[in-house]
Amino acid sequence: PLLKEVALADAPGIEEMEEITRHIFAFSLKFAGEGNSVLAKEATSIAILCLAKNVDCCNHWDRVYMDNLEGSVALLQNLVDEWKDHSLKLSSSPRDTRILNLTMKNFVLKNERGLAGGGASTFLYEEADKYCKEISRRLSRGNGFLKGCGAMILVAVVAAASVVLSSSLLD
Repeated sequence: PLLKEVALADAPGIEEMEEITRHIFAFSLKFAGEGNSVLAKEATSIAILCLAKNVDCCNHWDRVYMDNLEGSVALLQNLVDEWKDHSLKLSSSPRDTRILNLTMKNFVLKNERGLAGGGASTFLYEEADKYCKEISRRLSRGNGFLKGCGAMILVAVVAAASVVLSSSLLD
């Protein structure tokens, strides 16, 4: 395993791990927007690992989003570009999916406000908006798949129950 994975591994008896993860996420997000591309890439990777470990990092991300737009765009772009690698970890539960989707919707609203204001950050808001909408679309598609599977299972159970009932009535 990589050092960052070891550092963020769940350690028995360390109840402060969620708080530690949030702090690491905050620093990683800050460095993801820095000019050093090697540092930014590694920081983005660590931030995604933190999100996967503790989806509640989204709350912090939501608070600092507009103050750290460069880092947010880098993180959003990485999530989209490497979705296959990250999607299962980030949407491992309905709660995680819901939190991440809500965060993306909040970001879209912030992007709209940023775009309406114009200015030097317009390009960043456009990029961020594109990535947020793509992540939301992918999260929704995943939820649709799960809902579809649930519906198929329900239909199968009802069909099986009706076969059992009809055969017992014939006897």
